[in-house]
Amino acid sequence: MESQIDHGLALEALMMQLSEGADDWILSEPVSRFSDPKEQAKPAIEMPVTLKPQAQAAPKSVQVDTDFETCSDISAVMDKLKAVLPPALLRNAMNDLEILGNDDADIAVIIDPPQIAADQQGDLTSDPAIQLLLKSFAAIDLALDAEGGKEPRAGIAVLPISPWRIAQDRKLMDAEAEIFRLAMMKRLQLRNFRAIILAGNNVASIDRHLKGDQFAGLDVYSVVSPVMMLREPLLKRRHWQMLLAIHKQLDEILKI
Repeated sequence: MESQIDHGLALEALMMQLSEGADDWILSEPVSRFSDPKEQAKPAIEMPVTLKPQAQAAPKSVQVDTDFETCSDISAVMDKLKAVLPPALLRNAMNDLEILGNDDADIAVIIDPPQIAADQQGDLTSDPAIQLLLKSFAAIDLALDAEGGKEPRAGIAVLPISPWRIAQDRKLMDAEAEIFRLAMMKRLQLRNFRAIILAGNNVASIDRHLKGDQFAGLDVYSVVSPVMMLREPLLKRRHWQMLLAIHKQLDEILKI
């Protein structure tokens, strides 16, 4: 016969236990309430294990053949340049933009690598910065080709320091810039330019290796980067002053 539970008595018994300090109903491990709490075993605490990274061997330096002297033409220079550059550097490049203008121009204008607009269109003149640069040169009678049947006082050819767009349009690292400098020297030597104008932020590697005021045996002049002029219009004043200085020396530049 089942015993009937008196819920009232059960509640009173529960309240009595609570009043006596019974506040743990079910524990995973048995605990003696009569022993000293300090002597009771404490649960082990797992300490995090710190793994010391293994010492990695220093990467071996890779000797890259950057001697472009053996290249007999521009195509060979481009092939070798692409072969020695890290593929990731050119992963965004869509077109080869080695030169804008003619090989027999009087003056080589060296600029920064192509930006996204020029690379996508396959045409340097689609870049607003290049358009600005060409207009400024036209003001002192320097141009890519004859305009309106009138021959310019001097013809120019625009050569990006890198014929290809650089990944994320970032600035070249020193080691990368040095490779492009060596290639540029050969690109110039394979043509018959009379002078060089530097017009970019990524051409500092050439600036650092001038012999006197020459590079690849040619006199070097500088103007403000067209990209910087678009960002900071006040630089156009300085750019114009540099153009006027070049204009005054055109006779000497062209050996007329």
